Amino acid sequence: MTLNDIFPAVAIVEYSLYTFILLCIAILLGLWYLWRLYLKHQKRTRSYYISLLAQSTEDDAKQIAYKFAYYGKRVARTSTQKEELMKLLALLEPFKYQESPSPLDTHMQKQLANFLEALRHKNV
Repeated sequence: MTLNDIFPAVAIVEYSLYTFILLCIAILLGLWYLWRLYLKHQKRTRSYYISLLAQSTEDDAKQIAYKFAYYGKRVARTSTQKEELMKLLALLEPFKYQESPSPLDTHMQKQLANFLEALRHKNV
């Protein structure tokens, strides 16, 4: 039996398996990307910010001033903590704008340590 048609039979190549594999890879990559975004932007806890501030006491004075200005507002909750933070920020303000600031004196370091200690006890 012969096929008497206008055009000859054409072989059709099946690409559905390759399309399915590429689609699965794209979905997995998309889920991985969304998971990374979630981990990057998840809410940090208060204790995390306090530990960042405690680690920053070994940095230079300029970095300490900027970190306390940025993270301090995230950890100070009560009005007394906010007032104490504002006092510390006023003392740290000159260090922000110096090109090579001098290291913090021991009195200032003790005030920062006392502030962090008070935050830790309120955090528990």
